[in-house]
Amino acid sequence: MDEQQDRVSVEIFGKRYVFAVDDDHPPEQIERVAALVNEMMRQVAAESPNRPALQTAVLAGFNLTDELLRLRADFDEAENHISQRTSRLAASLGRLVDERIALSGRAAPVEKTSVDGNQD
Repeated sequence: MDEQQDRVSVEIFGKRYVFAVDDDHPPEQIERVAALVNEMMRQVAAESPNRPALQTAVLAGFNLTDELLRLRADFDEAENHISQRTSRLAASLGRLVDERIALSGRAAPVEKTSVDGNQD
């Protein structure tokens, strides 16, 4: 990458910022994050237009972190729920397999008969 390709410039709350690009932080991701931060900054500023930019940034960061923590908690809860359901399903399938094996072992043996109808 040349000097321009390994950096991306974004605007957040009326100011330009330049970020380094790498495999973990491609330009599209940096732009998405910047847009989200910018949106949150504007929302916070709309609530109190005379608030200093630093205070607006801190409150925006607080709001974004609060949202992140709530989403993590929701994710953990969903993951836990899926894990419990998967365990119950595996246990049910295990019981069904055991029942099937038990039933197949109890079935009366089929007697072989010859073509003329006599038992062998």
